[in-house]
Amino acid sequence: MSEWLVVSAAAPGQCDGIGDYSWQLTRALGGVPTSGTGAATLIVRRGLDGASTAGIEPAPESRARIEHVASWMDLGTAEWASRSRNADGVLVQYFPQAFARQDLPALIAWLNIRRREQRSVVVTVHEYWPPFSLSPKRIVTRLLYRRALRHLAAQSSVLVVSQPYAASELVAAGIAPAAAFHVIPVGSGVPRVAEPVATEEPTLVMFGQPAALHAGAVGAVAHWLASAPRRPRFWWFSRSEAEMRAWWRARVDAPADVVTMHAGLPAAAVSRRLLEGTVALAPYVDGASTRRSSLAALIEHGLPLVALDGRYTDDLLRRSGAFVFVTLSHAAGIAAAAASLLADRERRSAMASAALHLFAERLAWPRIAEAYLAALVRPA
Repeated sequence: MSEWLVVSAAAPGQCDGIGDYSWQLTRALGGVPTSGTGAATLIVRRGLDGASTAGIEPAPESRARIEHVASWMDLGTAEWASRSRNADGVLVQYFPQAFARQDLPALIAWLNIRRREQRSVVVTVHEYWPPFSLSPKRIVTRLLYRRALRHLAAQSSVLVVSQPYAASELVAAGIAPAAAFHVIPVGSGVPRVAEPVATEEPTLVMFGQPAALHAGAVGAVAHWLASAPRRPRFWWFSRSEAEMRAWWRARVDAPADVVTMHAGLPAAAVSRRLLEGTVALAPYVDGASTRRSSLAALIEHGLPLVALDGRYTDDLLRRSGAFVFVTLSHAAGIAAAAASLLADRERRSAMASAALHLFAERLAWPRIAEAYLAALVRPA
């Protein structure tokens, strides 16, 4: 039986979905929801943002578990450490603030031992470095993040990113050659709980943190709804209602009574509401990308999507048939595109089928786990 170790500094519920990604990948490698490949363990380094891992979803039906270390220096001495010698592969989940730490050399040494024992080491790059800034502190921080990633990349058998654009940036930064990267999309963070709800009430749904959304596009939708003879419901899902309302007041020149803000709901509750949706909006400033678990969730729920076509938009999504794309230069056109789609039941049905097909083939967690294993068997 195979044994896989997923190494992350984020536990479920932490670091903007990276902890959830790490646990979902562990569960998929451990056999959920299919028979899987063997056993898998998520190794979490404690201390990120002081957050607790209490209340995480148990996985009694899988061969997946969670272990903790206080520092990367404990990797070789923890009670479960002997299992690491039997592991077929170690999958490190990289994001900057977790790995530019004093104990990084201990992780590098531990990975080096795994390599010498002919074990595969995979590094998934979730983020690269913080937004560009010329402040001295941010420049130093950026250099530390780059050095940490280079050290990890040097130990890897395979490097994974969630979209082609990220690979291009990392190649340009000298982290690794293009041949080292595999593109594996991010899976859904909101598992579908049931079948769609039969409703005649048209409903637009939007998923995303305020900072990621194009205010002009959202404003155009709000103005259209305010003047619509029969106003569709408009539901926005995010993590903080206070954050949502503050952004709307500051950035959207339209009344807030056209939108219902759903904040901080459990995944099952979000899923039930998504199943009432008619059309999904994806007005992300940087485009529709396979790096977003929220977008994967909309696709999993079989929603036809109207999205902005930005610099991160993936060809996989352009080709899928599940999207209507609006250019950034005409972002306000997202309202007209949504209105047209709400009026065309036949087109919505075809796009919904395309979304479900895309999810089943590329974005379901078993498919993502298989993509990791295929990258190890057939490295680029």
